Amino acid sequence: MSERAARTSDRPWMWQFTGSCSLPLRDILITEFGTEAADRIYYKAGELAGRQFCKQLINKNNDFNGFVRETQELLSKLKIGIMRIEKADLEKIEFYVDGS
Repeated sequence: MSERAARTSDRPWMWQFTGSCSLPLRDILITEFGTEAADRIYYKAGELAGRQFCKQLINKNNDFNGFVRETQELLSKLKIGIMRIEKADLEKIEFYVDGS
């Protein structure tokens, strides 16, 4: 098994795909359409991925704390990443999220 395969064998396929081609894809988008368009495309793709993740995998009956807890657990279980809520204002519906 190659060193790369050994490092990524426990990661979900989608992460391996996006992790291995994300930067070259961004480079191509910048070359073809410019930095602003590439940033806009990445933002929209991330938003769509997040909406689908929630729609398909998260319990819609959770309160805010349940939503955060379930999302954190699922992101960790699927080895996608770690999500932390730095600050939340439920009245203003403003959230500061740290993801790694």
